[in-house]
This record gives sequence, C-alpha cells and structure tokens, in this order.
Amino acid sequence: MRRILGIAAIAVALVAGCAKSSTTTTTATSAAPVSGPPINIGSANFTESIVLGSLYAQALKAKGYTVAEHSSMGSREVYFPALESGKINFFPEYIGSSLNFLTKQKDASKPDAKQTYDLLQPELKKVKLTALQMSDAADQDGVVANKETASKYNLKNISDLKPYASQLIYGGPPECPTRISCLKGLEQYYGLKFKSFKSLDTGGPVTVRALKSNAVQVGDLFTTDARIAANGFVVLKQDKQPIVGAENVAPIVSDSLVMAYGTKFTDLVNSISAKLTSDGLLQLNKAVDIDKEDAKTVAAAWLRQNGLI
Repeated sequence: MRRILGIAAIAVALVAGCAKSSTTTTTATSAAPVSGPPINIGSANFTESIVLGSLYAQALKAKGYTVAEHSSMGSREVYFPALESGKINFFPEYIGSSLNFLTKQKDASKPDAKQTYDLLQPELKKVKLTALQMSDAADQDGVVANKETASKYNLKNISDLKPYASQLIYGGPPECPTRISCLKGLEQYYGLKFKSFKSLDTGGPVTVRALKSNAVQVGDLFTTDARIAANGFVVLKQDKQPIVGAENVAPIVSDSLVMAYGTKFTDLVNSISAKLTSDGLLQLNKAVDIDKEDAKTVAAAWLRQNGLI
C-alpha cells in the first residue's frame, strides 16, 4: 500500500509538491561542481520518505551535484507520473509497492526481496526508469493492535483476530479497503470481517491517535514507526498468507540521469543505500516523530555519522 493519499487530495498534493521544488538541501557543497543535469529528488508525505529524500539530496549536493528536493509530494499516484514525465528524476522507493503499482497487481510483490527487485527492474525499464542498489533497510505495512486490544485478546498473529474481528474497528488510509496489503488482504486471505472501517491518514499521527484513544482497535501503521513501541502497540505477525511483500528501500532514478553521470553517480548513491538498515530507519523516524527534530537535520547527522559528508 505504502503511503497513499485520498484521491481528492492528489491534485492538492501535486501542487504542494511542485511548490516545494525550489527547496534545496541545507548541507553546503564541499566538492567542485559536477557538470550535468539537475537532480530533482522527490519524497512522499510521511516522515521516513522525507528523511530519505533529504539524506540522498544532501549527500549528492556535498559531492558537487546540483540538487533540488521536492518534499512531501503525496501518493504514488502523484509522484510516479512525475518520475515518468521527468519532473523529478530520483525517488527513494519501496520495491514491493512500486512493483504492485506498475503492474496494477495488488499482490504482485513477493516476500523474497531479490525476487521482487528482479521483477521490478523490467517494469521500470518500460518507463525509462531504473532501481539502483537495493538497501537492507525495509519498511512494510503492519497490522497493528493497540495495547488494550492486544492484551484483552492475547493477540500475536493476524489469524488471532478471527474470533474477534466483528467486534473491532479497523483504521487505515482511504484506499485500504482496495489494497491487498491492507483490508482487502485481511478479508481475502485471513477471512477477517471487521465491525467497520474508519478512513484515517497514511500511517501518520491521525492513525496513531485513533489507536491510542481506542477509536479504532486495529490499524495500518508501518513497521519502522517508532510510535508503535512508544505506545505499546503490537504488530501482528503474518502467520498464514503474506499480504505484504518485500519492501526494501531502493532509489528509483531516470535512465537519462544514469546516462548523464555514469558509474561515479551510481556508485555514490549505492554507497549511501548500503549503509541503511531497518533499525536505522526506525531511529531516524524516532528522531523526527518522537524527539521532534527537524528531518533535514536528522538526515545530515546520519550522513556525518556514516562518513558520507
């Protein structure tokens, strides 16, 4: 599913994303300017994507590339057409959701990361894009029960919900009922019929508040969200049919960008991706969502800690 706005908000998100296109990174260039086309890096409208976008942008700018960030563009329905049209040419993405989007198969992605990555590449080539090195860092949609509900029903696995789902309200983004990684998959593969569905945000503060207040008892959050542990929420294990495939981070870039800059560029980007881990994503998210630090400042600190700027 991976961070999707409601259809009514897409036009607004596109405008907002484009309006921020002139925003450049805060890291001063420390290398001689590199001649070539500007690198326009996009991010979706959630903390992790914003931090990742800024992380790659600051690292590239520090090496002399001309970089602009297009932050918080919105959903995949907004930013993928922007990638295809060349309005942006670099986006830190999630391999499974990208594959699902491009193939229009909500369950096209596989649990195996390499298999999913290998299936994604030819789909990207059709639209003149390519995925650079896949990171070990992964972040999936998670079926999350609040502390009260998990304790009351002793919930550990998704299938544990079966006797109680009819008494519970499920919360998630507006598209959740049609996504195999969300309500559709829970109904189709686990036979869960919830009391009702409440349309919330995409893995954001609205969903967290709804779980905390018990307005919903189960909801869709992302597995590297530090607010899960902070609030005692429980991520339920996919114990029968995986409804979410591999979601490793991989920068998707335009073929024209790779042609213009060659291996010097791809090697640099790959060296950044190689440092990312799932636990690292969780810590980056915690710094922003819980510690209330600025996303660009957090990204810059991570780059310094890893010797990348």
